[in-house]
Amino acid sequence: QISINKAKLEGEIGNFHLALKNSESILKKVKRIIGENSIEAALLSNNIGTYYTLKGDFTTATINVKAALDIYNKIYIDSHPNIAECYNNLGLLEMKKANFDDALDYFEKSCKIYVEVYREAVDLNINYVKVLNNMGIVFAKKGEYEKATSNLLICIKHWTNIFDNDHIELANAYNNLGVLFILQ
Repeated sequence: QISINKAKLEGEIGNFHLALKNSESILKKVKRIIGENSIEAALLSNNIGTYYTLKGDFTTATINVKAALDIYNKIYIDSHPNIAECYNNLGLLEMKKANFDDALDYFEKSCKIYVEVYREAVDLNINYVKVLNNMGIVFAKKGEYEKATSNLLICIKHWTNIFDNDHIELANAYNNLGVLFILQ
């Protein structure tokens, strides 16, 4: 677990090359020692997918995120936040490839799981609100400004319930809304 956290930390501080190298090395060991269908293997595969996305290698990123999704679907009987995170990551990949309808499908699957898991507290889940924001961006890219505005206003409402008024996520949501108004 310490090695997994160290690799993730490398990614969080922007050292994606080292994070990718370490994560791939750790994944080989995890598969050999713990098993190919372990939570650790899924976590690493999803992280590796993120690093490949940042490198612009969307094909390899998709393979890794889908591998993580397959493992999580074998492990968890019902909906789980890790599955929702994979769907969000697949949505982000499709958004980067300008496959907006596919991106929305993945984002909707992610939202549905978060709602199932967190129910009435879903509005306070940071990852759920991030997916709503991603959907707003996709709607804007598709030229569906009314839907985009609706999603971004919902995000702003949720962010104000979660964070102080000077939080970066709230600032990003206002920025996205401002860009949207310029586009219209």
